[in-house]
Amino acid sequence: MCEIYGAQSINLEFEWGKSIDLERVKEVLENEDVKVLTAVHNETSTGAVNPIKELGELAKEYGALFVVDAISSLGGIEVKVDEWNIDVCISSSQKCLGGLYGLSILSISDAAWEAMENRKVKPRSYAYDLLKWKMRWIPKEEGGLLVMGRRSYPLPPPTHLIYALNEACKMILEEGLNQRFKRHQTIAYATREGVKSIGLEIFPDEEIASSTVTVIKVPKGVSDSDIVDGMLKEHKIMIAKGLRRLKGKVIRIGHMANTADQNHIIPTLAALEDVLYKFKVISEKGIAVETALNIIEKQLEI
Repeated sequence: MCEIYGAQSINLEFEWGKSIDLERVKEVLENEDVKVLTAVHNETSTGAVNPIKELGELAKEYGALFVVDAISSLGGIEVKVDEWNIDVCISSSQKCLGGLYGLSILSISDAAWEAMENRKVKPRSYAYDLLKWKMRWIPKEEGGLLVMGRRSYPLPPPTHLIYALNEACKMILEEGLNQRFKRHQTIAYATREGVKSIGLEIFPDEEIASSTVTVIKVPKGVSDSDIVDGMLKEHKIMIAKGLRRLKGKVIRIGHMANTADQNHIIPTLAALEDVLYKFKVISEKGIAVETALNIIEKQLEI
């Protein structure tokens, strides 16, 4: 994406499932003229959470704007945009927020707006020109531009998706942020302990394991397709396979928004056990379900 828009990028790769080496990031910031630091908060391909707070501190220290992909974390994992020095936080409506698919959500700092205003090259997109969206919508007394005498969007918005997102946000506030984060943490922990109780391994280091997706190593004696296809065909439950270098090596179970609850994760674990039992990977069913249920009942006081 950077190359498409003419930006020079320095790609730092780290071992999948392991924590980011902050010293390597610091070294690059010290030795290169970095204007923007980007990072993914919650990596769904590995099931790992990255240290956004610490990265934000580094970005601030070295004068770089900080852009964060919080698509699979916002609404399920704590995201402190201002406190963590995030200049552009990008998310979407359909994942942890629990809305419908189709909206991009951004928060933008004053420093990021200033950088856009001072850019030397004009945006190559009409629809995704954020300054255009800002100037067409903010009030006239704040410097906004009126079109035919009124404030308006540059393009017609999907009104039904905005109404749905508004309702989803109301539901989040009704539940309370702390309770919502606790629910996601508990379901994730119950899922991990459940699959571990039947001998499966979690892919990422557990101290950085995600609260919204659990990534599990495919055990011997069965393939990822056997598991995913079997759960879908026999139980109408869909989970995901691994991506890129993890293709064929892991399976992924999402637990976000309304699916981060007992009514979704327990049937999922039961279906997983059933498929593994049929392929003789495990000799007994029900252990993962019982383990997860015990954790959920204790921690969520069901």
